Amino acid sequence: MRSRSARSERASDDADLSQCEARGCSRSANPVMGLVTFWLGLLNVPGIVMSIFVGLLLIITIALPIVARRIKQASKS
Repeated sequence: MRSRSARSERASDDADLSQCEARGCSRSANPVMGLVTFWLGLLNVPGIVMSIFVGLLLIITIALPIVARRIKQASKS
């Protein structure tokens, strides 16, 4: 029974990855976020400031393509 669930998980991951590749994204976000956190730690930035910075970075990363798409659609009409 475990192999079926593992297969369905792999199929789901493959589908997610193919959707991601279709949009032009990659799997490099995790190491980048880890490096940002690591470097902020080396700079002795307090944990709460790191959390705020990483949160803002994630919000900007998600919002930027949405805003760009809306601007592009507004300029077409």
